[in-house]
Amino acid sequence: MTAFTGTFSVSSTYGGYSGHTSGGLRDGVCFGASSVWAANYGTLEWIKADLGSIVTINDVGIGPINSSFDGWGPSYTDGMLLQISDDDSTWTTVHTLSGHANNTVKTYTVSASGRYVRILYYGGGNYLGVGDFQINYTASASFKAAWAKNINTVMGVISR
Repeated sequence: MTAFTGTFSVSSTYGGYSGHTSGGLRDGVCFGASSVWAANYGTLEWIKADLGSIVTINDVGIGPINSSFDGWGPSYTDGMLLQISDDDSTWTTVHTLSGHANNTVKTYTVSASGRYVRILYYGGGNYLGVGDFQINYTASASFKAAWAKNINTVMGVISR
């Protein structure tokens, strides 16, 4: 199983919360501007990961921004949608987020294939706040073979 280590794309960014541009959203810390991400007040806000190719998504861990940090809390994560897509256009909802608690990353079993994973807020005007967003997946056999071929080619060039 592989853990997502890339950066996230987002609909907007509230304040200086920069966890989506670094490893902050995968560090298990759900407070502090460099460890969290939040969207501006809106009606259609999201955070999205591009896994590079269609893979089997095993599970996704999501934690809210801790309420002790700028007054956020689970209410800014609960009710949002966890969605998967092959093409970044057609989305399938695999979970509605609920039951979150401060200082806790909740794991959602997904067991679906896709290239993109996003958390979507689609309501009537609110903020979306995420303290942790961890994605575990398994690459397909063809993806692994292509990756191994590229590594072998690079290693051959380096050793010459």
